Amino acid sequence: MSISPPPSAAQPQNRTVPTRSEWHGCAGSRHLKAIPRQRSASILFDFARAGVTLMDLSSLEGIAKALEKSLDFWGSMLLLATALVVIGLVVEYWHDVQEFWVRLTWPMASFPWDKFTALVGGILVTIGVAGELLVTYKASRVETRLRENSHKIEALLTQKAGDAAASAKTAHDEADAVRKETDELTARLASAAKLLGLLEQDVRVQGPRWQLLEDNKGAFIATLKPFAGQRFILLTCGKNPETESFRLGQELIDFLGKQEGAGWELAGNTAWTRCTNGGTGNGGNLITFNSTAGSGTKDSATALFDILAKLKISTVKLQAAPQMLQPGPALNLIGVDSPWALAIKDPTVVVLLVGPNPMFDLLGTSKRHK
Repeated sequence: MSISPPPSAAQPQNRTVPTRSEWHGCAGSRHLKAIPRQRSASILFDFARAGVTLMDLSSLEGIAKALEKSLDFWGSMLLLATALVVIGLVVEYWHDVQEFWVRLTWPMASFPWDKFTALVGGILVTIGVAGELLVTYKASRVETRLRENSHKIEALLTQKAGDAAASAKTAHDEADAVRKETDELTARLASAAKLLGLLEQDVRVQGPRWQLLEDNKGAFIATLKPFAGQRFILLTCGKNPETESFRLGQELIDFLGKQEGAGWELAGNTAWTRCTNGGTGNGGNLITFNSTAGSGTKDSATALFDILAKLKISTVKLQAAPQMLQPGPALNLIGVDSPWALAIKDPTVVVLLVGPNPMFDLLGTSKRHK
């Protein structure tokens, strides 16, 4: 009796165990085409980071779960079918195995090689199919664990992508806040710079006037040198002028003088005893000359006034009319040693009164604080 395995057992079965990448492809990339695990995770991360999906994320997750259930079902069906093949092979060859055993145990019987050769093929097929059943079961278990691990990786990557998006938003908000603070700081710096410019100007005006004169000695002398030979009288305000006023007066005598200055001639250096505030009620200097003086004297007085004003040394210029010396209350008020009295007495001189520092520019205050 020849024994041949049934077609289902004899013919090679097209049952390949899915590879690691194929199983992951079903679980990770949401379709049946095999995609390596690392690449699918990278694609997922790129989508999560960029906020780009092929369709709604919840729909993709639903499809993935449905495919996984389908894969589990057909995997179970494969195990069941393989188990049935093994059982069928055992049932089919059971009678032949019994007959072989009986002949083998007969007394004085020879080894039944004919039965053995007929059974060996069926036995090997049965063992092979049983092994296939075991391998398929083991592969299914590995696939399940791999799928679970893939889900954990996807969840971790999704969480990282969400954290990255939150961090990016936080960084963007912080950048906006920094930009706003920078704009505010820039505006404050611009305002501070403007105030600093005004402060520097005020400090320059309110500081020692003799320092302004010394810093611009060359320009001062060069401006007044064309009027060399002009006679001038320098007056101090009161018998005991302030130190700053006194030093300014000495600097003016030196810079206007003939030795190291513009070549003017000092015609007098005295004090106006009735002086209280200087050239104005707020202090400062006064330049005066006789209203009947010649053009040379008037031009000299104007040049002196212009250079002092340019250097921010507060000074006013007034002409002295001869009628101011007529006896009366006005003459009694200012005294015969006043700048106007001296200018009226000598039409050839320019009288310069050095008063207290007014701490602001008499001529430029309104312009500077507009």
